[in-house]
Amino acid sequence: MADNLRAEDGLDKLWGTSSAKGDVKAFPSDLDARTLSTKDVIRVWYGTTVPKYTQGKLTYDSDKLIAISALAEAIHVNCKDEYLAGLWRKCIISGLLWARRGPGAKATVYRCPPWSWASQNSSVDYIIPVCESDDDGDGDSAYDCEVLAAEVETGKHNAFGNVKSGYVRLKIAILSAWALRIPMTKTQPWYGEFECSLLLWDDTRPTSIPAIMDDDNWMAGRVVCALIGNKRLLVLQPVHPGSSKYRRVGIALKSLGETATANNEN
Repeated sequence: MADNLRAEDGLDKLWGTSSAKGDVKAFPSDLDARTLSTKDVIRVWYGTTVPKYTQGKLTYDSDKLIAISALAEAIHVNCKDEYLAGLWRKCIISGLLWARRGPGAKATVYRCPPWSWASQNSSVDYIIPVCESDDDGDGDSAYDCEVLAAEVETGKHNAFGNVKSGYVRLKIAILSAWALRIPMTKTQPWYGEFECSLLLWDDTRPTSIPAIMDDDNWMAGRVVCALIGNKRLLVLQPVHPGSSKYRRVGIALKSLGETATANNEN
């Protein structure tokens, strides 16, 4: 099946049918012969396909989901998981854990919800915990939050293309914070000159942790941190002042040894 897939801008040539070197997983060429597990999808889609795909250039940025739809459909046919604006339902929490790499920002014209990597006009990488990409467990079992609902509305002609609207509803602990443009050092596991710092408070003291904002021109602002688990935090802002609905504006990685608590759920 994979041998016959074609995508805009030579995506099929990027993988071909040979095995990738090292521990990077190539897009599978044997989808007709085996069924992908959820762990396989995490490794192949989030770990390799999306990061490599976003490094390329499209003729039209608005085709971000359309140009990869053939590969998405192939995975859907294989494992029967539901495709949600570039993410997969059985591992949707892992799918939220992407980070902008290099310069870029959200698309100015809506093509999908801001929690999807496809909302970015930039390259992205995934920062999924090792325990979620190994061979133990399944899906999103390693996280401290619960998916209550997730839905998208797609066009009539291509269920794997652009999205009209969508949402993910999580039961999750949250913290208030400030996101400031303070570049991290090169020793941090992030991307240097584009870095910000989240200033938040735990039980007794302020804490500063590195963050990558989705827009590279972010300067400062009040945000909400959603505690995904495994030291991963989504950085959010209310859609409107006082709203209980949030939009994603970045991601952060909590440093080893630090703890934080929250009394709110959303």
